[in-house]
Amino acid sequence: MLKKFIQAEIIEVNSPQHSESYQAIRYFIQSEEIRRGEFEGHCFIINKIDANTFILYEEYETPNGVVYSSKSKIVDKKTLLNSIDEAAQKIGIYIS
Repeated sequence: MLKKFIQAEIIEVNSPQHSESYQAIRYFIQSEEIRRGEFEGHCFIINKIDANTFILYEEYETPNGVVYSSKSKIVDKKTLLNSIDEAAQKIGIYIS
């Protein structure tokens, strides 16, 4: 599921000229000011449980409304940041 998240939220919707989605996701994950909450991406929800624990949910819409996938993935902060940074670098986005 982490690979699918990276593909949908980092690779498909960002470019070196337009990296707003990547930057917003990275800020949400990294920020100490945001202690818990949800970030709504294009296809996934990132649920911040605490400073170091996140749950990824795939979101999809049906004719009856929004439905969340029954599958989820618990990911630690370091793994999530490393994964999104690696994907961003592959498409030409570099953080300073």
